[in-house]
Amino acid sequence: MEKRVDERIKNLVVQYCDEIKNRIENIHIACFQGMDKPLFLISDNYPGVWLEHVYDSVFYAKMYPNRAEIAVNTIDTFLSYQLPSGQFPCYIWNADKLPLPKEKLIGYGHIQECVSFAKMCLETYGITGDLNLLQRCFSACEKWAAWLTENRITRGQGLVEQFVGYDTGHDNSGRHDGFAHPYDHKENGAILNAAALPLSDGVTPTIAVDMNCNFYGTHRALSKMAEILGDKEKSRTYAASAKAVKERLFALCLDKEDAFFYDVDRNGEKRKCRSSTIFHLFLEEVLDKDEDEAL
Repeated sequence: MEKRVDERIKNLVVQYCDEIKNRIENIHIACFQGMDKPLFLISDNYPGVWLEHVYDSVFYAKMYPNRAEIAVNTIDTFLSYQLPSGQFPCYIWNADKLPLPKEKLIGYGHIQECVSFAKMCLETYGITGDLNLLQRCFSACEKWAAWLTENRITRGQGLVEQFVGYDTGHDNSGRHDGFAHPYDHKENGAILNAAALPLSDGVTPTIAVDMNCNFYGTHRALSKMAEILGDKEKSRTYAASAKAVKERLFALCLDKEDAFFYDVDRNGEKRKCRSSTIFHLFLEEVLDKDEDEAL
């Protein structure tokens, strides 16, 4: 009896997995208007791809290595819209779904990385072994890290800052109580570039735990990329900068009594909202099993 139940459950799992894969292949994997390279598109509610959704493409490629081009195409799309300043777009909308002028289809109003783009590039290299792709990603992610350092570290604390609610992708979260701009930063109805620091609301800019886990992940991935590409000096430099980000994150955001990491407001006060930000310490491998065993 038990074996029959186990077999039935196994068959159901296989059936559901096949149905999901078929839906992804027939509905979600498609080309943008005017493009001939398929991407992993999200849904009609999110008509396009967000920087955070590179993760979906990479995860799918890891499950089905014969579809590695989906991850490569998605990464290439974001590389192609990187600004000379180093800033990546936060989203690229599909003109088939949103008939907007081209300049409004590409968004630069917030960060919303959510998972380190550099880490996703490194994982895609692990699937493809494409050194040319890795070199392009390394150069682009170096510029991205520099842009974040130049534009999102305004308080001299070595950690990137959240300006608006959309930066983290946690829409309507209690984390953003008191934010003057819980969504994007707008003036006269126009969305400003993510580099524009809003006027003080007494809370922002905040040191956001998840954003700095991503920042750590970026520097860690850059170190590994440089090592693969044979640049030992840059590998050491980025390993050291990743370590420094971790040390500052622990110093500012860790509440030792709670054993929890919290966002910190512009006044240095921890904002004690327990949220899924804690997962990012694991997603970006900030926590080390040996080094942080006590925590």
